[in-house]
Amino acid sequence: MLLPATIPILLINPIGTRWGARSGAWLPTAVGMALLAAAGLFLLDLTGAYWELVAPFLLLGVGIGLQITPCAEVAVGDAADAGEGVASGIFKAASMIGGSLGVAASTAVFQTAVGEQLRSLLASLSPEELVVERFLAVITGSVSVESLSDIVGIEPQKIVVQAFDAAVARAMWPSIVFAVLGVVVAVVLMRERRAARKETAVAATEQASGS
Repeated sequence: MLLPATIPILLINPIGTRWGARSGAWLPTAVGMALLAAAGLFLLDLTGAYWELVAPFLLLGVGIGLQITPCAEVAVGDAADAGEGVASGIFKAASMIGGSLGVAASTAVFQTAVGEQLRSLLASLSPEELVVERFLAVITGSVSVESLSDIVGIEPQKIVVQAFDAAVARAMWPSIVFAVLGVVVAVVLMRERRAARKETAVAATEQASGS
């Protein structure tokens, strides 16, 4: 079911590589991050059918595929005295740390949001906290939804889906915000760096020609 988000990474990666070599890494990176932000906005609503998720999944895959190689080339392409091995290691470590922090932030938001949603949806039941804990166990996969069949007056499956969808939507916001920040970083910092390197190369060429 997640193939629409993963296959485009492999297919689009060569395009991002060529685009970055021609126009500078900042452009495919900025476009890729913008696509990730757009996909996150689409995923704020999970109430539809699976086929409605295919488009944002594709945007995720394309966005990631566009920027993978250009970002890596920027990280290791100007290592200077540090060496490409050191630069590559730092880049990989930063990527892993960033991914871990992103997952942790989204998970924290999700857990807070799902608790709030369950308390709101189950406010009429008593004792509320005990019921909320049972629903949380279902959402985390500890037990099946059938374990809630003894609770009368509600539809457990419907409650689980509503709480999960609402919590995921809120958990998408950190990803959206950081994707937008990625666009800004690519346009402001990576583009300026490319311009500075181009000016340095031109100056070096002119100096060599003069000598």
